[in-house]
Amino acid sequence: LHRVVARWAATRVTDEGMRLIVERRDDFEAAVSAGNGDKVLEANVAFHAAIGEEARNAYIQAAYVRILNEGQRYSRISLLRDIGTDAENQAAVISEHRDIVTALEARDADAADHAALVHARNGRARLMQYLSASGAADVPLSQG
Repeated sequence: LHRVVARWAATRVTDEGMRLIVERRDDFEAAVSAGNGDKVLEANVAFHAAIGEEARNAYIQAAYVRILNEGQRYSRISLLRDIGTDAENQAAVISEHRDIVTALEARDADAADHAALVHARNGRARLMQYLSASGAADVPLSQG
């Protein structure tokens, strides 16, 4: 859904919507710089929700926000750890957000689609890397 939202937003974003997306990106970067984990999570959802709003489809927006909110649980695991302590991951997420914004500013649907794909894949990879390194995969889930 990230790709559809980015693609549609690129072709439908208004100037005011673009200003809000840039502002939300800047809020995310400020939260990362401040090391404020809760604000990082809030700003990340707000950034992506602003993009979703510019897709200009109520059904897609509702589904996207629902996914963002569900994903926040996973983000809390990887973002708070990685964004809070890992400069390489901080730089990667900021760069990915900037790539999305650049594509949206250019109104380039293909570039926005690609940037959203890269961001989603990398986010998934960061989460899997954390889960593997943390030993979470070795925790038994059964109570027997």
